Amino acid sequence: FDAILVPGGFGKRGIEGMLRAIEFARTRKVPYFGICLGMQCAVIEYARNVCGLKGANSSEFDSNTAHRVIYKLRELRGIDELGGTMRLGAWTARV
Repeated sequence: FDAILVPGGFGKRGIEGMLRAIEFARTRKVPYFGICLGMQCAVIEYARNVCGLKGANSSEFDSNTAHRVIYKLRELRGIDELGGTMRLGAWTARV
């Protein structure tokens, strides 16, 4: 393979497998592209394995995590249906 792509998705099913694939890509210098949930998982993997934040997670997957590295925007808290927090349309992204 030439690269690993982890696309967007919904819910927490399969997250640990995605994190293992991301760690594989990072440690073996395989190009990685994370879209939406795939980018969120990359942040979680990096926080856990590079920054040493044991148990780092998204508040959407574990509301009790000691290290919340991904969290819902204030205006979206309380919206729990899958896909209900998606921002649709043309938005400026700052990286």
